[in-house]
Amino acid sequence: MMNLIQMTSEGTAQVNNLYEEMQIEDLICQGELDYVERQMQMEDLLCSAEAEAIEREMQMEDFLCTAEAEVIERQIQMEDLLTQTGYGWR
Repeated sequence: MMNLIQMTSEGTAQVNNLYEEMQIEDLICQGELDYVERQMQMEDLLCSAEAEAIEREMQMEDFLCTAEAEVIERQIQMEDLLTQTGYGWR
């Protein structure tokens, strides 16, 4: 028959083991949370980078449209000048 000291000692050991297991599980959960948080931050960075790329692309398209409009305007001015001087196609 176990005496009270042995029972208390074994009970304390079991509690300590459970406590250590819970701490390990907490560390694992914290590690998983950290991983998920880093993943979400990476997704945010990627979304931000994609938004910036789209914005730069739109700015480039605006710049190209402006440049094309300026070229067309200069062509019309040149044609008008040539027409006024008698060398035009009109």
